Amino acid sequence: MGAEKKAFKITKREIGFVLGIVVFLLVKFLPLAELSSTVELTVGGQTCLALTLATVVFWACGVAQPGFVGLLYCALLVLFKVCVDDTGAASISATVASTFSSWTKATMWLVIGSYLIASAVKESGLGERIAYAFMLKFVRDAKSLIISIFALTFVLSLLIPHPFPRAFLILAVVSVIAESA
Repeated sequence: MGAEKKAFKITKREIGFVLGIVVFLLVKFLPLAELSSTVELTVGGQTCLALTLATVVFWACGVAQPGFVGLLYCALLVLFKVCVDDTGAASISATVASTFSSWTKATMWLVIGSYLIASAVKESGLGERIAYAFMLKFVRDAKSLIISIFALTFVLSLLIPHPFPRAFLILAVVSVIAESA
């Protein structure tokens, strides 16, 4: 019997993992501040840029679930102390405060609430009922569908000023229309 070689197959996830680490190391340790005399890049800024680009590579290559990659990104921002405190020194407390400050703002909870409402509209069948009623009343062809979506967006913009929740609600209705077409 001859020795058989096992096929060694490299997946996109493995390539993305290695590539993300390489991108991080390149951006982190290259002298980027010396490349431009007009833009000042701090060490924390360069680290944040390196972590962000590595995270994008991880997301693009599907290294892990996007939520896990995002959580890893936030944790690494804290561990690398990318923000400075009032005295100008890098500190974990300043990084934690700036990294997670968006979770204390009303806009973040508006977006999360819109995800929940749009999901409820879709899962309960309300989106389907609204879509069918909408199609029977306003949609005759593809052109009227596009015009009615623009009109619906305009009307909702008066009621829901933030674009994300408005888009999620419209998506819940339009996805049913698109699936039934």
